Amino acid sequence: MTAEIWDAMYTDGFDADTPPSDFVVGKLVPALNVLLAASGDQEAAALDIGTGTGKNLPPLLDTGLARIDAVDMSSKALERARVRLQERGEERKVRLWHGDFKKDFGSQVPPAAQYAAVLAIFAFHTGREETHQGLALAGEYVMPGGLLAVCASAALRKGPPTDLEPQVWPDGGYTVGAANGLRVHSFSEKELHGSLGAGMRPLNVKYTEMELANGRTVASWSTIWQRT
Repeated sequence: MTAEIWDAMYTDGFDADTPPSDFVVGKLVPALNVLLAASGDQEAAALDIGTGTGKNLPPLLDTGLARIDAVDMSSKALERARVRLQERGEERKVRLWHGDFKKDFGSQVPPAAQYAAVLAIFAFHTGREETHQGLALAGEYVMPGGLLAVCASAALRKGPPTDLEPQVWPDGGYTVGAANGLRVHSFSEKELHGSLGAGMRPLNVKYTEMELANGRTVASWSTIWQRT
C-alpha cells in the first residue's frame, strides 16, 4: 500500500486507540526477556518494521532494550508514535524512520545482523514478490541467536476465496484482489518458512482463522523465528 493510502487511514482514526498486540506482549516479549537475560547485552536493539502509531513500542522498551529503530511509510502514524514516546519520556531511545522499509531504510542502514529482535507485524501485504523480498530482508537484520517476529496473512486451509480473482502458487500461497485495487498475498506455512531461508528456526508458529462481520473468513500467521 502507498504512503498516501496509509496517511488517509490514520487521518481517519485508524489504530488510534489500539493496545499493544497480544502476540507481542504474550509471546515475543517473554522470549526476548529470556534472550536478553542470557546474553547480558546492555546495548541490545530492536527493529520494528511498519510500526504505525508505535503501539508495540512500550512493551518492547519495558524489556530494557537500549534502542529501537521504528520504520513506517506514514508520516501521520509516526506523528502519533512520537507523541506516545514523549508521554513516556522515552523518545531518545527510539529512532523513528519515515519511509519504505526496503527502499529507504534498507538503503541507509546496511542489512547487517545487528538487532536482537526484528518485528514485522502485518508489515508486508502486497504482492507475492514484494512480501517475499520484505521478509527476506527483515531476516538479514537479525543477529545470531536473535528473534524475528512475523505476523502475516495466511492462506486459508479450505482454499482461497474464489470471488477475489485468486492467483494460486505451487507452494500453497495465493494472491487476491482487494477493494483498493491492490493484490494482497496470503502465505502457506511452507512458503512462509521458505521465504525466510534455512538460517531461521521456528520457535512459535500459530495459524488462526477469524470470521468477519460480513461473513468472510480470513486467516493469519503469528510466528517467532530464531536465527541459528
